[in-house]
Amino acid sequence: MVLCMHNLVSDDMQRTTIVLPQDLKHRAFKHARKLGISFAKFTQQSLEKAINEPAEEKTSKKNDPFFSNRNFWKGDVSSNLSTSIDDEIYNILEEEQTRIATYRRK
Repeated sequence: MVLCMHNLVSDDMQRTTIVLPQDLKHRAFKHARKLGISFAKFTQQSLEKAINEPAEEKTSKKNDPFFSNRNFWKGDVSSNLSTSIDDEIYNILEEEQTRIATYRRK
């Protein structure tokens, strides 16, 4: 007996393909079975839950442990720090070395 897949999927549903690591897929199937629902239903519910949960707010620079450590970081923070952290740190070290060298000359 051959079933037409169109009859199994309602008009408001759309078939899609996702790629999962084998272990995750196995655990998801197992969890769906434990809940007594299909893998498709479990996936739908998980996506709905993830989308409907409020997104975590970005950590402000004030609350970020890296920036709040004023013993290390002084002054303004570059807006592109994630891509320029090495330059920022080396600039600070150079400034500190210059300050120390100037102090020793006095």
